[in-house]
Amino acid sequence: MVTHWAGQHGSIQIPIDGTQNQWIDTDNKVMTLPFALKLDSCVIDYYPATTSPRDYASYLQVMRKDGTMQNCEVRMNHALSVDGYRFCQSGMTQDCTILTVCHDPWGILITYIGYFTLFLSMIAFFFQRKGNGFYALLSSPLLRKSAALITLLVSGMPSLAANSNPPIIDKTVAESFGKLYLYNDNRVEPMETWASDFCSQVYGKDHYKNYNAEQVMLGWILDYDAWKRQPMIQVKGATVKQALGVKGDYACLTDFFGPEGYKLDPLLSDLTNTHVQRANERVQLIISVCTGRSMLIFPYYSSLGRMEWLSWVDPRPSKMDLDQWIVVSQSMSQVAQAVAMGDNQKAVFALDKIREYQVAACAAAGHPLSEAKYRAEIFYNRISHPLAIFIILLTLGLISLRGLMGSMRKLGKISTIVALALGIVWTTAMFVLRAYIAEHWPLSNGPETMQFLAWCSLMLAWLVGNRFAILRPAGILMAAFAMLVSEIGGGSNVISNLLPVLSSPLLSIHVMVIMVSYALFGMIAINSIVGLCSKAEGSARLAVISRIMLYPAVFLLAAGIFLGAIWANCTWGRYWGWDPKETWALITMCIYAVPLHWIGIKLFRQPDAVHLYLLIAFASVLMTYFGVNFFLGGLHSYA
Repeated sequence: MVTHWAGQHGSIQIPIDGTQNQWIDTDNKVMTLPFALKLDSCVIDYYPATTSPRDYASYLQVMRKDGTMQNCEVRMNHALSVDGYRFCQSGMTQDCTILTVCHDPWGILITYIGYFTLFLSMIAFFFQRKGNGFYALLSSPLLRKSAALITLLVSGMPSLAANSNPPIIDKTVAESFGKLYLYNDNRVEPMETWASDFCSQVYGKDHYKNYNAEQVMLGWILDYDAWKRQPMIQVKGATVKQALGVKGDYACLTDFFGPEGYKLDPLLSDLTNTHVQRANERVQLIISVCTGRSMLIFPYYSSLGRMEWLSWVDPRPSKMDLDQWIVVSQSMSQVAQAVAMGDNQKAVFALDKIREYQVAACAAAGHPLSEAKYRAEIFYNRISHPLAIFIILLTLGLISLRGLMGSMRKLGKISTIVALALGIVWTTAMFVLRAYIAEHWPLSNGPETMQFLAWCSLMLAWLVGNRFAILRPAGILMAAFAMLVSEIGGGSNVISNLLPVLSSPLLSIHVMVIMVSYALFGMIAINSIVGLCSKAEGSARLAVISRIMLYPAVFLLAAGIFLGAIWANCTWGRYWGWDPKETWALITMCIYAVPLHWIGIKLFRQPDAVHLYLLIAFASVLMTYFGVNFFLGGLHSYA
């Protein structure tokens, strides 16, 4: 309220070597600063060997009326505070910088005091022996017993029909091709990573028949006529299949073209038909690979003073040396000729020369390619299979749950130990490897946060399972379904550079805290399902467990929301903007906060009412995490 009535927000634009003391507020009024800002320079920092921005920086001088001057800088996630005014980096051109201006000393002060006292009160709550019932719950004799009953169904995988096979690219040639570096999606990655992603996007798997991903991609490049007749383009929807004249779930590239031209052209205007748009994206992806447009494998230090990457079909840059241009334009032709003649050794030699050129060119430009990261990403590609870990955890989790019912106790205990050990080791390895490869904590997109959610669920099951036996199978099952969502939600192998606005330690802390709370909410939901299927005595025990878990879950969600607000204030100069995900996180917190008052609300003293409410409440978590991204968008759509 104080911010709304007393705060001021707007923007200021400062040219290089220019001085500015006026800014425009949100009502388009011209406001005057009690000092002036002079811009010395503005710089874009790029990721090594790429044209992907890592950070934006503005170097300024604060010029006060008394003649004193102060050198300072503004970066993404690093605001400048001067005499009650905060300046955040919001835009940049070649000759000027754009800063967000926030003047809200009282609102920010009051809000931060509120955050601080909130955090203290949440911590103090767990040490309060009287008044909240938490200690009574923990010491309840009901927790010494456990009962469980749950039924889950798993559907099978569809089978694929075979077709005549195209010529096989020798595996040694494909392996050398996979060792090349490629500039893709604003990062430098092994060709093997892009080949696997290419197959997954086009075919739905990281291989085709008996061909690995590198053989498939190199086959499309070198033997287009054979591969265009392969039914490997995934198609869905009756509209697409009718237009192409196919009956199955896969089509050949030739099916997309006829005497009338490109068969999907009349349908592309319907942007709401996702099946048409996805089929068209797959075709365009294949064409970009076959023509070489997307195969940016030749690094070049341009006249602009930064690394650029070229394909063998790009025009020659005006200042590129002739010898260097010969390598760029003719290397892949030499590979194609060697493969066509069956001289695999010569093809491998030509590919190895391209890799040597890549390493030497980047090193000469001062951006050496890391061999250690390359090997780490190759290793990561080998072991990262979320679907396989989902099946293992689901199976072991169900056995563990069955063991709590009285039968198969010994097998249930063994399954629990194996599932927790395997799951924690695997998710930890994935998290550490992705962090090393990407150079940031892997918490910036859906698949990454789902894997972290799985890790949180497993760790919580391990830490609190001795006290509450039901939480171990619940945590294992929660982790299993998180891994399934990770696989469905975009492919876990896609690693990308972090956007400059997300390069903040507060982001990692904010996401970690939120995901731990979501893991607890998920385990509570599974516990509620079991409780609703149990007899009265068992339902009462499980209701007690749900209420115990609810306190840290709600408190962590609240802490995560306000940590996000602090991060937003450091980045955008505001701590709350009613973004859809912010709003739904707040709604979720309020929904789950209601049963915290179970002592004063008689309804929540009834076990079945507790289970039903908490099960339905989990829909708000699903809406916050998934629904907002699909239906509402906003600043958090990247997550």
